Amino acid sequence: MTNLARPGGNVTGFSIQAGPEFDTKRMQLLKDTVQNMSRLAFLGLRGDWESTTGRALRSAAESHALKLFFAEATPTNYADGLALIAKERPDGLIVAANPASWYNRHTIIAFALQHRLPCDVSGSSARRRWRTDVV
Repeated sequence: MTNLARPGGNVTGFSIQAGPEFDTKRMQLLKDTVQNMSRLAFLGLRGDWESTTGRALRSAAESHALKLFFAEATPTNYADGLALIAKERPDGLIVAANPASWYNRHTIIAFALQHRLPCDVSGSSARRRWRTDVV
């Protein structure tokens, strides 16, 4: 897909995780939404950061002149990752698509609202809620 606004062709299926190209497009949309974005946090598990998606996001950040840093969370501890984000004060936040992020969504949303931090998260119902509340 070359253009998310006009993808062309027919929709023939559904995917929870459409691959790294979709995640890099999420980053680009967030950058296009937030003026003068230069620093971006990625909140997720170590496996998310080291996955194909994590590598694609790091590459895309470099090509968009963004400094992307990893705020590590564990399934039972998002507080340390959120504390790092608060300390580093990025211009935006991308949240990894994983069950732990979904489980901690209320904590993450409250944090983003408190810090007035634009963010994007995978998952259509979560995305509608988060974009309404944050961006």
